[in-house]
Amino acid sequence: MARKIERRRQSGDQSGFGSLTWVGLENRWIVKGHTKTPDGKVKRPRLHRFPKQVKTREQAEAAFKAWCDSRTANQALHLRLPALDVRALCNAFLDRGRELYRRDKKLATHWGFDSATARQWAAMQGDIRLAEYDGDHFRAFRNALDKLAAAPSDGLKKRKVQTREGVNKKLMSARRIAKWGVSCKLCDPALYSILKAVEGLKQGQARAKDGDKRQACTLEQLEQTADLMPAYGRYAVWLLRWSGARPSEVLGLKYDELEKVDFDGETLYRAGKLEHKNAGKGKDRAVYFSPPVIDLIDQLIAATTPEDPYLFSMDRIRASEPELFRAASESGPYLSGERLARWVKRYAELAEVDHWSPYQIRHLRSDEIAAGAGKEHAQAAAGHSQATMTDTYTKDSNAEKTRRLAMEAALVGGGL
Repeated sequence: MARKIERRRQSGDQSGFGSLTWVGLENRWIVKGHTKTPDGKVKRPRLHRFPKQVKTREQAEAAFKAWCDSRTANQALHLRLPALDVRALCNAFLDRGRELYRRDKKLATHWGFDSATARQWAAMQGDIRLAEYDGDHFRAFRNALDKLAAAPSDGLKKRKVQTREGVNKKLMSARRIAKWGVSCKLCDPALYSILKAVEGLKQGQARAKDGDKRQACTLEQLEQTADLMPAYGRYAVWLLRWSGARPSEVLGLKYDELEKVDFDGETLYRAGKLEHKNAGKGKDRAVYFSPPVIDLIDQLIAATTPEDPYLFSMDRIRASEPELFRAASESGPYLSGERLARWVKRYAELAEVDHWSPYQIRHLRSDEIAAGAGKEHAQAAAGHSQATMTDTYTKDSNAEKTRRLAMEAALVGGGL
């Protein structure tokens, strides 16, 4: 019988790569490194996270041994291929880099983008040896992507039009591939430093056009569209309107994630999200819903059951709006962001207002909070780690504040 683990931190034998450690807060086994800095301090960075299915110590030790063997094999590959070229690095990334993006049974969304970048990088510069790769090579790759993004479509097949920002994202993706290669001992650490030193495309100095910045929708667009939408689509829109949350944070809510809190004489609903965009980075996320939707949330919670805990359950939506669904339409447990976006597009056309997307409600709410309470409040409500990200959501309020300050400055000394 497998031995059960104790609910405390445990360490296994030291290896050449790290030690096996149980982390009770995450309910999983991990591998931590063990290095000393020149000033004598010990650092134990996290090197690898095993799936939660690895429960017992025997399972963890077997997984740890397999992981160490794979690292040893990667080192041996580096010794056998001292003249590794870009194509070999990209092929190795496509073969073995997938585990870097795995979150339990799922793959992170940017694996598809990074793997596509690896194929494109290998196709364009695959024969260049990594030992000879320098900044001029990477600038040539950047300029080739810029030229390709600016080229018109040939009309024979649909091709997503690239932007300057898209080219820069591909450069960042290539740097991630090189960083992975360094971690696997496939290339010299200097390669990543070289790629990092090359600047991306600058605004106004690139052939590729700049992408359109997402703007906030207007209250008129939101209200006229919501009046025509199906009931659950309308409910989702109003919860987004009075929270400023991401669509995924609202649509996947369960009744047991919500609780009422009293603040300053008002009642709010608080949703503590366990799974969210930055959960893998160890960041907490709480969403607060304003008083105008308290009764609506009570109504949605009353319709849930322990067997079907989602506020926007697809089973209940199909039952209430059967004419909106085909027989094999959407098998997920709750309303998806893609379907909500399709509903918004369809009913915006019926309402004869400009097309908008659910994510623009987040911009609307952030801009509203920034104008009424300040940018710090908008940053907290949106769950942004950096204030610079909040600036992209509050352009209108920032522009209005700048205009007001400029007019106040023009009056300085004018009354004397």
